[in-house]
Amino acid sequence: MLATTAGIGVAQCGDWLLDDGVPGIQAATSNVRCATAWDPDGGGPLAARLVFAGPFAQAGTALTPYLAVFDPTTQLWTSLGSGFNADVFAVAAGPNGALYAGGDFFVAGGGFATSVARWDGTDWQPLAAGLDNRVSALVVMPDGSLIAGGTFASSGGAPLSHIARWNGVSWSALGAGVNGTVVALAVADNGDVIAGGSFTMAGGAPAAGVARWNGSSWSPLGGGIAGAVLAVATAPNGDVYCGGDFAQAGGVNASCVARWDGTAWHALGGGITGSLLHEVLAMDVQPGGDVVVGGRFDQAGGAPANRVARWDGAAWHPLGGGVTSSTFYWGGGVSALTHLPDGSLWLGGPFDRADGIVAHGVARWDGTQMARSNDGIDGSVTASLPLRDGGLLLGGSFRTIGGVDTPCVARFDGGGWQALGDGVGGLVQYDNVNALVELANGELLLSGTIYVQTSPTSTGPGAPVWHFDGTAWSSLPGIAGTVRDLAQLPDGRVVAVGTLTVDTPSGPLAAQVATWDGSAWQSIDPGFDGTIHRLVVRATGELVVGGTFTNFGGTSALRVASWDGGSWSPLGGGLPSTPLLALRSNGQLVAMTSSNPTWYSFAGGTWTNHGAMGWSYAIDLAALPDGDVVAAGQSSAPPYAMRLLRWNGSTWSDTMPTGTSVVSVHHTGLIPQGGLLLGGAIRLPGMRASSALSQYMSTCPAGAVSAGAGCAGASGQPVYAATELPWLGGSYRARVTDLPAQGLVLQLLGTGPAIQVPLPAALLPASAACMVHVLPEVFGVQFASGSAETSLAIPDSSTLLGAQLRDQLVALELDDGGALLESTASNALLLTIGTF
Repeated sequence: MLATTAGIGVAQCGDWLLDDGVPGIQAATSNVRCATAWDPDGGGPLAARLVFAGPFAQAGTALTPYLAVFDPTTQLWTSLGSGFNADVFAVAAGPNGALYAGGDFFVAGGGFATSVARWDGTDWQPLAAGLDNRVSALVVMPDGSLIAGGTFASSGGAPLSHIARWNGVSWSALGAGVNGTVVALAVADNGDVIAGGSFTMAGGAPAAGVARWNGSSWSPLGGGIAGAVLAVATAPNGDVYCGGDFAQAGGVNASCVARWDGTAWHALGGGITGSLLHEVLAMDVQPGGDVVVGGRFDQAGGAPANRVARWDGAAWHPLGGGVTSSTFYWGGGVSALTHLPDGSLWLGGPFDRADGIVAHGVARWDGTQMARSNDGIDGSVTASLPLRDGGLLLGGSFRTIGGVDTPCVARFDGGGWQALGDGVGGLVQYDNVNALVELANGELLLSGTIYVQTSPTSTGPGAPVWHFDGTAWSSLPGIAGTVRDLAQLPDGRVVAVGTLTVDTPSGPLAAQVATWDGSAWQSIDPGFDGTIHRLVVRATGELVVGGTFTNFGGTSALRVASWDGGSWSPLGGGLPSTPLLALRSNGQLVAMTSSNPTWYSFAGGTWTNHGAMGWSYAIDLAALPDGDVVAAGQSSAPPYAMRLLRWNGSTWSDTMPTGTSVVSVHHTGLIPQGGLLLGGAIRLPGMRASSALSQYMSTCPAGAVSAGAGCAGASGQPVYAATELPWLGGSYRARVTDLPAQGLVLQLLGTGPAIQVPLPAALLPASAACMVHVLPEVFGVQFASGSAETSLAIPDSSTLLGAQLRDQLVALELDDGGALLESTASNALLLTIGTF
């Protein structure tokens, strides 16, 4: 019946979809060293963009080695060429779309460029021989020339003492330069250059920390700065502002920030201070004349200010709650500040929260509140669950997804992400979810490591299992310890495995496996001598567990055992090391050992060894609805890459297109439409990447849509819906509800067009409104009471790809003597066969 439609090549039928990326910059510390506003087409129609640089490799979903561009209009991150081979410390924008970068690199884009490079609209270009050491600061002059400062001493052998000018053709010295590192540069309205750093001489004369170049000679700014100058800025009235790590300017007490008015130095109120470290790393003079400083500090003018503050000429003001970091030393900071023509201020630095919202490395202050640069996912995905209503549930270590606060657990309904109550955890970065279960009543359970408040000033691990009643989360009582996996049995009980302590009437009891009946936990541990890590529940209701154990209660069971609801049994001859477990769509149990990863299948009471993977370790398994299995692991051979392979029942193949790399894998699972979900990061060709979540979706999808109404009888109207879609090599399954209390169900399957035949025309007692929509070529018959399930195996033949068939049920209600009382019909389903 199904071998009538020619198909397309199976290899054409899958594609990776990426998440929205990280909300900002992705790096170990979300670090940004420098930033600038940039108009890529000069006076053209494109809006100004923002350039951020530092030790990172990804921004949003773009691969951005050391430099990224953000478009505030589209909220998209992009790379410029292939980036750099080492850190970028300075960026500067000039007229007509000019953009410059300086740092420690010697490769920019497709070629060599030592320490400094220019973007020409297509790729990065060197500036002659470049500079022989780090470029720490750049500024573009009114005439379009470029000034660079840093630790360098020459270009192509020509001496340049830490500061130089590029005229578009060659480098030249600024007099005798300075005798120490230049860290910061600014240009005054009259064209003078202000240089700040750790030097004591400029042009051969004393100049402590800051000096002015007027185009022909150097001059000090009074007595200079008694310490390191790390940031400089100029105001329209000619004032010069300096920030850094110092206590005095020109003999005046000025903590970390000072103003030069052309004649004397002045403190800015009480300056910048902190309970521990305090220094100013970045400055920006606002269009209205206010000065914003960023750095590592927690007070400005004696009042709280987290790493960023504004001076209005008379007093200091915090910018909301400022920025913080849960992972970076000293709680993070602000190392870059720049503003756009619309007046918005942009911050960059090693932080992961701005004014309480998740913002990795980049945030915007609009004058009233902070905002992240883009919406993404800010942590790992370690568990997933397709829900019965078609939604998808995720668990992990994340705090937000798509701009929604979702501590550790989130739901996707097809249109966007939703929080479930207040989520769980979220107090510390170590919160994590490892398993999710949907109960028969639609309520949810999760297990994981969730921290709770144990005192006003401290947190500690809470209960390992949590329950969501549709409104709020609460910890499930009666169990403690570590739950490594969680599942529901066909009888409704929930089973948990791990290193557990279960409350009993006689006191706490240690257990490796326990069940929850809705009111209490009960140990079903027969005495395992090791830990249990994984579990699966077979269609028969049999529970299979895998772990480090070698026996239970004196019975040998090498790392895998089964429970039939009453007793435990070893499973075959066992496995040589701790296994990962999965069930194929045909019910076959498969496993991969974690040590020297080797692939096994179980049938007829025996494990079959299919050979070693050549991996150093395995991470996870997922069974696709077409019967294939996907495995993730780490290769044991150079270049020791992460792998994601697919097994079709006989051979392994790579799931990734050419040029793709797997960066990390924490979890593999299914999504409601039948695709593969990857909790981890991948990098695709074209400088695209995910940050924590990817989906492998079929471009030749299976489908099941309603195609013809049913009709009601005395016991209701049967409702028919697919529970598993018709994939090549898989099994199509469907469920019907609201059937008569006793009777027969006829399944009608056909490949022809839709028809409209009244059910009474088939000589069956039924309402005239009851229609048969399928010209049947295959019949199925089963007894049913209230509900029923149907299934159809789909051959693994590409000639069936895209084929359609129709499926409808006719219910026959019988009395106690077997006589026909009434007939009703379900809705019809139009099925489309798909593949991955």
